[in-house]
Amino acid sequence: MKGREISRRTFLKVIGAGAMTVSAMGLNVVGAAADDQNQGQVSAPYVFPDYETYRDPYYPDDKGVFTVNQYFALFCDEPGATIYYTLDGSDPTVSATTRVFNQKMYKAPCGAGGAEVAELIALTDTDPEWDGLAKKTDFNIRAVAMKDGMNPSEIVSFPYTIDRMDKKSFKHRLLYDVDGMRVWMVIDYDSDKIYLIEGANKALVVDTGMAAEGADLYAYVSTITDKPIELFVTHWHGDHIKCIDSFVAAQRPVYMHPIDIPLTVGNTNHPDTVREEHFTPIQDGHLFDLEGVELETILLPGHTDGSIMLLDRKHGLLYSGDAIGCNRRSVADSLTLASNDARVLVSSLELFRKRLNDMGEAGQVDLDKLVAWTGHDDYEIFNVVEHLNVITQAARNIVDYGPDAAFRVSLRNTAGSTGASIAGNRYANGGTGNFICMNGKHSTALSAEDYMTVANLAGIWVQLPGESENYIQSLSTIALAGQDIYSTVPAGTNQIEVLTIPTATAAVVSVNGIQSAGCVTVPVEDAQSRIVITVTAPDGTSTMRYSLIVSRSPS
Repeated sequence: MKGREISRRTFLKVIGAGAMTVSAMGLNVVGAAADDQNQGQVSAPYVFPDYETYRDPYYPDDKGVFTVNQYFALFCDEPGATIYYTLDGSDPTVSATTRVFNQKMYKAPCGAGGAEVAELIALTDTDPEWDGLAKKTDFNIRAVAMKDGMNPSEIVSFPYTIDRMDKKSFKHRLLYDVDGMRVWMVIDYDSDKIYLIEGANKALVVDTGMAAEGADLYAYVSTITDKPIELFVTHWHGDHIKCIDSFVAAQRPVYMHPIDIPLTVGNTNHPDTVREEHFTPIQDGHLFDLEGVELETILLPGHTDGSIMLLDRKHGLLYSGDAIGCNRRSVADSLTLASNDARVLVSSLELFRKRLNDMGEAGQVDLDKLVAWTGHDDYEIFNVVEHLNVITQAARNIVDYGPDAAFRVSLRNTAGSTGASIAGNRYANGGTGNFICMNGKHSTALSAEDYMTVANLAGIWVQLPGESENYIQSLSTIALAGQDIYSTVPAGTNQIEVLTIPTATAAVVSVNGIQSAGCVTVPVEDAQSRIVITVTAPDGTSTMRYSLIVSRSPS
C-alpha cells in the first residue's frame, strides 16, 4: 500500500513528495523476503520503516540517506526466529559486535494503549566534539534470522547515511503552490520543521528551529519570498525559538502567546538582543490575513502552557508545532507531554476535538481532507481527527491508570522523561497509521497525585438547544482547581444545554444535582443564573465543584 493511498479521499497534494510503502501490522513488508516459501530456511529479516521505499523528503531518490538521526526496528516473519545484527557491516554470524534484536511487542502494565518493541536500533552520529560543520556518517545494518531446526536466513544488508548539514545552514522544499498560496518547509541541521506560508501580500514564518549562533533565518527565507515576512512562534522550546533574533534584528513582527514569551526571552541565540517588548502577544482566535490565506490561532496547552497552533480552514491545513505531537515512522516518539500534567492535555484535546467537529458540521472545515504539519514530521499527518483520538487515549491512560501503570519504557527517552504512554499502531495502514509515543515523567504526569482521586472537569460547553455554538466566554483549558466558569447567552434565552466531560473516564459529573451522561438541559430563569457542577472521582469520595455563571445579554 502506498503511503499516499491510505484512503480514496482527495487531499491537497504536496509538491514533490515521494510515495512511502511501509509494513503493515502483520509485518509483511512489500518487497521483503517474507515470500520465500522454502520450509527449510528462515525468511530473511527486514527493517521498519521499509528500506526500499521509505525516503527522507530531502533525498527522495536516495535509499537510506537521511538528514538526521534515525531509529529502526528489525522483523522476521518466521515465528520463533531470533534476529542477529551488526551496525558496522560485519558478518552477524561471527562478529564480536553482533547484537540480538527483540521484535516482541510490549504494552504498558495496565494493558491499555498500543504495543511496541522494547527498543529501536539507533543510527545516531551524536559526537560531543562535533565542530558543527557538515558531515556524513555511514552505517551498514547486516542482519540474519535463525531458528532451531531450520537453516539460517540469508544475510541481508541495509546501508544508511546520516547526512548532516552544518549547524548554521537551512534547506527548504516547496509543499504547496495553489490558489495564490505557496508553502515551503524549511529545516535546520536537526531537521526541526519551519514553515514559510505566502499569501498575495505578505508571508508568515512558523517557528525558527535551532540553528547555531550566526545563522540568519530571516535572511534565508527572504531569498525564497519577496513578500514582507512576519514570524509566528508556536511555543517556547529551544528547537523552535533559537533564530528569533534574526527577525528582531530585521525589525519584523514576532507573534507568540503571552504565557510562553517570558520563557523565550533569554533562550535565543542572542539573548541580549531579544526582549519581551519585541513580541506581539496574541490569544486564541487571532487571525492572520495574508490575502488569499487566512490563518487562525488555536490555543492548545499541554506540551507547554502557551502552545498555540494555526488553522487554515480554506486549504485544510493545521500547523501544530508540538501541540499534538508527531507521527514519525523512523523516530517514533513525541514529547507531547514532556514534564507537564496529563490533565491539562486531556482538557485541551477535548476542547479542541469538540471545536473541530463543530467546524466540520458547520461546513467550515472539511475534516476528511484536513492534514497537520507538525514541528518534527517529515510528512503530513492524515486523518487529524483520528490522530487527536489517539493522543487523547494516550493522555487519558495516564489519568485513568496512573503513570506507574500507563507508562512503559519509551522508545527514546529524551528531555528527562522516565517513560511513555503509547497509543495507536504505527505499523497499521501500510505504516501510515496514527500513533503516539507520549514521553513524560512519573513525578509530574499527575503532579504526584493518586489517579483514583482525579475529579477535574476536562471540557464544558454551553449551547442553545439544537445549536453547536459554545457560549463559554473562554475556550482555554479548564483549570485543574475548581473555578467559576462564565457564559453569556442571547437575550430571551430560557434554557440551555450543558455538556460536560470529566478528565477521568470513571469520574461522574452532576449538573445541579442531576447526574450527567454528557448533556443536561438547564432552565435559565434570571438575568444571571448559577449552575453547580460536581465531579466525583473514581474513588467515589473525592469531589471538585465548579460554578457555571450564566448571564443573559442585554436586550
